[in-house]
Amino acid sequence: MTSLIDLESHTDVLDTLDKLSKKNRELCAYVNASKARFDRLNLGSKEGSILKELMPYEINALPLIINQNIKGQLSDCVESIPKLVAKMLIDWFEREPNEFAKFYQVNEEIIRKAIHANPLEVLLCRADLTYSNGTFKVLELNVGSNLGGWEVRFFDSLYRGAGTFSDFVQERGNVFCRDPLSEMIKNITCSMVESKRISPDGDCNIVFLCDMNIVSRQMLGFLQFEFIKVCRTSNVQVVPHFIDSIERLTFNNNEVWLGKEKVHCFINPFGSWELGRLEAESQIMESFYAGNVALPENPFSLLINDKRNLGLLWNMRDSHLFNKEEQAQIHNFITWGACATSTEVEWGGEIVELKSLLNNHKNQFVIKPGVGAQGKDVTVGKYTEKAKWQNTVALACRSEGYFIQAYCQPDKVFSKASTSLIASYPVWGAFSFSHTYSGVWVRLVKTSCSQTNGVINTSNGATETLVYEESNRSKLTV
Repeated sequence: MTSLIDLESHTDVLDTLDKLSKKNRELCAYVNASKARFDRLNLGSKEGSILKELMPYEINALPLIINQNIKGQLSDCVESIPKLVAKMLIDWFEREPNEFAKFYQVNEEIIRKAIHANPLEVLLCRADLTYSNGTFKVLELNVGSNLGGWEVRFFDSLYRGAGTFSDFVQERGNVFCRDPLSEMIKNITCSMVESKRISPDGDCNIVFLCDMNIVSRQMLGFLQFEFIKVCRTSNVQVVPHFIDSIERLTFNNNEVWLGKEKVHCFINPFGSWELGRLEAESQIMESFYAGNVALPENPFSLLINDKRNLGLLWNMRDSHLFNKEEQAQIHNFITWGACATSTEVEWGGEIVELKSLLNNHKNQFVIKPGVGAQGKDVTVGKYTEKAKWQNTVALACRSEGYFIQAYCQPDKVFSKASTSLIASYPVWGAFSFSHTYSGVWVRLVKTSCSQTNGVINTSNGATETLVYEESNRSKLTV
């Protein structure tokens, strides 16, 4: 049985939940009052066993709900910030290509050709955000197709099959869960129709390269089946193809072919390019440069992953490169940041030495590698002992590639613990496919947990939960 908690004693949590949607307070009160069983979601089905292989971490049984105002804030953030980073990068490259190539350790000519090839046409991005003091702030941007979120459509059915949440939705109001997989297919095809890469009444062949050392045959079959179902809902005739080797492709006049089918979009979700390693990779790149294939993971778009970009963007927040609306978006969604190799920085309206600032105010900062995943090597000053923090500061300041970011305390929400609701810190993963908001989900760690060192990531024990939007629809839908 779910244990009762005194909701009203958690006023800070309730205030946050109310800002997100009044229905969150109603749901928590409903769970409390019903005394219903509210256990882990049932993953005992065939689909559940595959999902556990795809997502080998716990899914929290209590979802979050957002209103249309919050959805609007998320949309504004994830649709604007990646484009502003790209705008900044292109401007820098055009002014100082040598310095740009040195900073990112890339080939200048490859970046030049990539920029001219419409590299953001099918940009696939997830922004990891914190909701702090009632405002979303960007922690990092992740670009590529291996972003998670493909599983949301399956977990939605599990939530709707859980008695307490299903009963609540039937009694208290209409919500729906935005499906990133459907949004990805829809937005990719819309972008390619707009760019005239495909015609509205033509076929769109999307090829996915799958590493069979990562994906089992059972999982691959499951994904193929679900992708085909999603593609059938598209206005364009989308045909997904899954291949286990790039050598299955052929090339003619800078076009990519799979058998007799011309490839319009090539997605590499489980790896990154090692340019020059395979002749086929070079030919795919030549096709991309020629404008014959869309490539979400391309040499320019992948640069958006570098966390140092957020510090550069913050320091250009009032630049004439951006119009007034863009400047406001940077001020709203980007927090203070700097490259760790900076000798001096602006802080509190003054120019100060960076190393002294970090050592004297460790609770206000986070140190991250510019390129990294799953919270690896991220150090949060507030949760780090002084000696370890000072060692990390010294390492970061003498090394290339580290990023300093102001720490933003997440606003707390409730999550489901073993037998009760419990206050937890969230990180929001908001998706933007082809510059269009495509859904969000949340990672959670209970506030009393000391094992994460302030890093909220599933690799450190965080759970994940779905996010539902308020809707005027007549019933809960996928």
